[in-house]
Amino acid sequence: MKKILAIMVCSVCCDFVAAQQAYTLEQIKDSALHNNIAIRHARHSIDAAKEQRKEAFTKYFPNVSVPISDWWGGSHIIKRRKIEHQKAVEQLEDNAQLLQIRMQNAWNGLEESYQQLLLAQRGIEQAKENLRLNRNYYKAGISKMSDLLEAQMLYQQSCDKQTDSFANYQNKLLEYRQATGM
Repeated sequence: MKKILAIMVCSVCCDFVAAQQAYTLEQIKDSALHNNIAIRHARHSIDAAKEQRKEAFTKYFPNVSVPISDWWGGSHIIKRRKIEHQKAVEQLEDNAQLLQIRMQNAWNGLEESYQQLLLAQRGIEQAKENLRLNRNYYKAGISKMSDLLEAQMLYQQSCDKQTDSFANYQNKLLEYRQATGM
């Protein structure tokens, strides 16, 4: 039963990894930056701030009938709108940088968990070979029962580690997809 579970986990993992479409990290980053809601919201904020700035500017300068006393208030409104626009631009840049950092961290975590999964699969192969050898030695009378039991325990631990690695890989994959918006 445990052997079947280990084989199923291995096959699901291999099928899943093989079925994924290959994207470069830059393509995924560009896609995420383009589709991220916070980034889109920041772009709209920039557009709104730009329009408010234009409105404030056109409200006071092209109109000759504006009293001179209103110019002082108008210049403050224009400065305020300019500051709001700059603030929106900086917010967009901050969000883009934070998103890129989050994506890079998620990618690094995914890569690390994938390497752990491969390592666990190699551990199963080694434990399986060790178990096979210990069975043969025990049948031939060269080895003790305790050695065979220890080999079986190591094989089971390797299977458990591989299952944990696969679960960790799936979690990291989910985190990565959330970070990139895929």
